[in-house]
Amino acid sequence: MGIEIKGNRIIVNEKHMDMNNITELCRVLLELLNKRRKKILIDLNQVESISTHGIQLLIIADEYFKDLRIESVNPLIKNDLKIMGISI
Repeated sequence: MGIEIKGNRIIVNEKHMDMNNITELCRVLLELLNKRRKKILIDLNQVESISTHGIQLLIIADEYFKDLRIESVNPLIKNDLKIMGISI
């Protein structure tokens, strides 16, 4: 469980993105950005629900990090992310 890095992919292995997971995702994102990876992929396939703070983090990341892509999104949260304007 938790968040793991495989190459340039961040895999969120949690059913709900709460504040602890969001903090960990921020840490991992910054770690990858520090390593100057060309593309960063966030895999949300295991996430069944996401808090408002999680959506806000994804909106900011989507807007400011040009080399970041959110993919493998669980259908349970896909519409919520699209409604909030997050590129999938």
